[in-house]
Amino acid sequence: MLKTALPRQRPPELKRVISLGAMVFYGLGTIVGAGIYVLIGKISGLAGSWTPLAFLIAAVISSFTGLSYAELVGRFPRSAGEAVYIENAFHQPWLTQLVGWSVVLTGIVSASTLIKGFAGYFISLFGGLEPVIIVISLSSICLLACSGVKQSVNLAVLITFLELGGLLIIIIVSTESLTSADNWQTWVEGLQAPSWSGIAAASFLAFYAFIGFEDMVNMAEEVTDATTALPKAIIIAIVCSAAIYLIIGLVAVIAVPSAELSASLSPLTTIVENSTWFPAFLMTCISLIAIMNGAVVQMLMAPRVVYGITQNSGSLSFLAAINPRTQTPVLATILVTLLILVFSLWLPITQLAQLTSTVILCLFVLINCALVILKMRGSYEGFEVYFWVPVSGIITSLLLLIAQFVI
Repeated sequence: MLKTALPRQRPPELKRVISLGAMVFYGLGTIVGAGIYVLIGKISGLAGSWTPLAFLIAAVISSFTGLSYAELVGRFPRSAGEAVYIENAFHQPWLTQLVGWSVVLTGIVSASTLIKGFAGYFISLFGGLEPVIIVISLSSICLLACSGVKQSVNLAVLITFLELGGLLIIIIVSTESLTSADNWQTWVEGLQAPSWSGIAAASFLAFYAFIGFEDMVNMAEEVTDATTALPKAIIIAIVCSAAIYLIIGLVAVIAVPSAELSASLSPLTTIVENSTWFPAFLMTCISLIAIMNGAVVQMLMAPRVVYGITQNSGSLSFLAAINPRTQTPVLATILVTLLILVFSLWLPITQLAQLTSTVILCLFVLINCALVILKMRGSYEGFEVYFWVPVSGIITSLLLLIAQFVI
């Protein structure tokens, strides 16, 4: 009697449920996030009245690599995007693995820094023990990330709306300052004696407020029509972030003296302290949530990179397992959570954050080099940038990498 062969079940895959609109707001959450809430004071302290120019320079520098990512994700809409791009350009497995795990490392260290910052803000507002707050907040994010990508992205989008709402409040409460002729006169006087070294240092710092667009490509296998939607989402997110930073940068230096703003631990709270109708405490709470949003984004990104680089890696392929019910990489998410817990509780986060910046810039150099090589091999019919874009990305990333140790 012949036996009928049963069809083999396909292993569970990531679920394509993220729309273009959701991806744009996810991207805005990764870029705007804690950056503007924390860095605006330091940037204004360096650039003074020229703060908007510092953000504009940083936006131009960031856009080169951002556009390179936009083309590459259209060519290869896969999780572990950077590793995939490097593999297709260089065909060196060791370099592919190195890049993939470097991206995971940056996500883990970034999330650890944000979680630690969140705990510090929380304690200053409500009290509590740092280890307890770290464990509870990380466990909550891990459960959310494991439960399903749609829920996680929806929460990130909701928090992004809250962050943008907080920035809109900054503009509204600064209306009186913005209508003051004296304030504008002071700002104009500050333009007359520019400190170019200060502007350069501020632009370097502002560049890190734009980092985050690279996280978007690692959601590629969960985006509907990723080949066309993700390039658009990256470009829209960078342009919108640049506009937001320019406006807030201008508002901040007109509303509050640069010296006072740079000395504040919560600079946006300082701007609303003189408001008669909006409690400064609420702005601090929004800042707290903005920091948490950055951690949520990293907790979504890093496990998907682990998933992408371990799919065919033999002994580590179990980390690429997708839960059939939630369609999320649960084991990879748990591993990333445990590593973040270790980093945030015991390791020197300040030095690791510096290391992360170095790794990210090295990755940007490699990614732009990969696009140059791919372009030299032949044309591409999807979204494509001019050849000089990745070349400019290489040059600016190298300059920033060098400046990191000079400035």
